[in-house]
This record gives sequence, structure tokens and C-alpha cells, in this order.
Amino acid sequence: MPETLTPNTSSNKLRQLKSGALFMHNTKQRISRCFEIISPLLPEIEHLIWITQQNRITNTAYKNLILDNSEGYRSKIYFFPIESISYSDTNYLKLHQLATNRQSICILDDSALIKNLKSGRTKRLLQLSPLFKYRLILSAAPICVGLLDLYTQLEFMNPKLLKMNRAQFSNIYLQPMTGKFDNLKKWSTRQLELKLLEKITPYVLDNDLEINIPVKRYNFYFNLTEKEATEYEREKNALLAKRDYVHFMELFHKFQHIYTLCESKVKMLFELICQFKFKQEKVIIYVKYIDEIRFFQESGWFSPTTYTVLTGFSNQKKALYDFTHHINIMFSTYGVDNSALTVPCCNNVIFFSQTFDYKFKLQAIKNLSNQKDGKQINIYDFWVNTGLDDMIRQNLRMKHFVIENVSQNLSQEEALRL
Repeated sequence: MPETLTPNTSSNKLRQLKSGALFMHNTKQRISRCFEIISPLLPEIEHLIWITQQNRITNTAYKNLILDNSEGYRSKIYFFPIESISYSDTNYLKLHQLATNRQSICILDDSALIKNLKSGRTKRLLQLSPLFKYRLILSAAPICVGLLDLYTQLEFMNPKLLKMNRAQFSNIYLQPMTGKFDNLKKWSTRQLELKLLEKITPYVLDNDLEINIPVKRYNFYFNLTEKEATEYEREKNALLAKRDYVHFMELFHKFQHIYTLCESKVKMLFELICQFKFKQEKVIIYVKYIDEIRFFQESGWFSPTTYTVLTGFSNQKKALYDFTHHINIMFSTYGVDNSALTVPCCNNVIFFSQTFDYKFKLQAIKNLSNQKDGKQINIYDFWVNTGLDDMIRQNLRMKHFVIENVSQNLSQEEALRL
């Protein structure tokens, strides 16, 4: 057994280093493992501070996972929505008071929530972090964009670890690149990633970053019809003409929304679903916009009893139950925060519309990777031949290489401890 998988060893490392990281995709397993590690330390601390998103704290299932694992120490737990740390001075002052006691352990789930160094929540948490006796960050993966994601996480864990500001971090660990798109000006190399991982590895108390079953990827490329291309250019130019200042991501979403339901892409989706129906296989179809789901609902191609929908507005428990037991098609938006989306009965995923956020795509694959029979996972990526989708594809490819390298090396480090 790897050293980092032994509870006592991990607890001792946390006691010694005063901080650590736990990278596990499944929320239930992540919380359970967290308490295995911190339980030996709880008798000596007065406050257990749990920081996460508001919608998680108000989620009964999520909160019960914490309470079920903290029997005997529930009176020590203080929950703080991370959003309130920046907009509520009352909550911030209460958190500051608990931290000043210096007999507290702070759990941050998920640490990607502080990757933006300019946000108020990140600034305040970084100011408070030295006051906590112990700090533990939880996340599905160490990075979702690139090495810069690690900067604020490491600063929160141990402000003395890097001894540099973000600009210095970028200059040391990222190199300029000459790419087709402006947002790829600087990127890391394998050598620089390994150099940084030497600093990180001692703090990683456990992870499940490796996917141990085969994954096969299929890429489909679609052209707009002449009519669709003309309409796309017309609407794109109309949007640009209305603006003196262009906010890239806002316009990107608007442009992508125009062409996401192009004729050839929709036709291929129907063809694939016919194949899955014939083989009696399940499929999850990820979309970016609620409008896309509404389009398929109104298309007349699906009967209401043949599919279910998983979004932030759905009855998620019912949707997952139906999909697991008697429905073979599920439409889901990216980033639905549901730890129950572990569906070993499904091995097909279609990314119908694309996202820059690689974390969501990685999570979708990991959700299906717990299959006991080791059945191959099939990933179908749909791309429209536009400059925007080209940009996403290149950006995701770079993120994939970085994340894969970081994940493999962290896992290999564990293997070397056998």
C-alpha cells in the first residue's frame, strides 16, 4: 500500500507540515478520506472550519456526508459559504475571530474556488491562512486550466512554500509560446511541471488521479451549411458592431450559442443515439446551454419516457435514479455539482457542445471510470469547423497534456513509495 494511503501516515504528515491536499473526484470518498486523515488531530483543535460553495452547504446530502463522518466532533464544525467571505463583513469577521484562536483546522472544498487571485474571497482567505493551525484543501483535480491554478492553492496551504508573487511564479514556471490564439501566449513544459511537482508532492496526502480503464475517443467535425454560415456571420458582425469594448468570454458564449445546433451536428447525434438504442447501451450527452436541451425536447424525436435531464434546476436524485434503472439517455449541462453521478452502468459520453473548462470534461470521464468490469469508456467529441471551436480544441489539448503529466507524476510518486 502506498504510504500516502495509510491514514496514520497521512495524519502525521498533516501534523508535521500543518497543511495538505486531497485530490479525489468522488465527493463521498473525498469527504470520508478527509476525516480519516484529520480525525487524530481533532481532539487538539477547538474549531473545524469548513469552507465551500453556498449550494453545497444548503445541500442536505452533502452536509450529511460531513456530519456522518464527524461523529463526536459536530459541535466543533463551522460552515462558511465561500461567496460570503467576500461580500459579508460579518461572516469574514467571524471567520477571522475563529482563525485568530490558532487552534483551528480549515478545510477548503473545492480549492479551485480560489484560483482567481483578484477575487475578494481569494484575497481574504490568503490573508487568513497563516492563522489556521492546520489547512487542508480538497479538489477533484490539482489543476483545471494550467499550472497557474496551483499558485493560490499553494499560497493558501503554505505561504512560505513558493516565496514569490504570481507574476514571478508565471515567469519561472511558464514559457512564452507562439500560438494561433492570443490566450495561449504562455504555457508550461514537462521539465517545469516536474520542477514544481517536487515542491507539491510532500503535501499531497492522497489522490485518485489515474483512470485505470481504457478510454477511446472519437472526434467528429461538422461544417455549417451555406445558410448557417451566412446567418452566423451576420449575427456575429451585428453583435460586434454594438460594442466599443469587447469582453472576450461574453462574446464567445454568444457566438458559440449561434452555431451550436447546426444541422449536421444534430443529425450525427441522432445517428449515434440510434446505434446506442440498437445495442441497448446508455449514453450521457453533455451540452452547454439549456436551450439545446429545450431544442431536443421540442424536436419530436424523443418521447418523454426515453430520456431524462440533469441540470442545476432538475430533481437530480430522480434524474439519476431513472437513468440508472430504466432510461438509457440523459442530457446534462456541464458542472452539475452532484457526487452521485457515478454511473457504472453507462460507458458512452457525447460532448455535444464544447467548453473551455477542462475540469468538467475530466469529471464526466471520471464519473464513469469506477466500472467493476473495466468496460471501455467511449468519448464522442463534437466540433464545428469555426475559429471558436478551433480555439477551444487547441486550448483543451494543452490543458490535457499538463493535467495528464501532473496526474501521472503524482501517482507515480505514490508508486515509488511501495
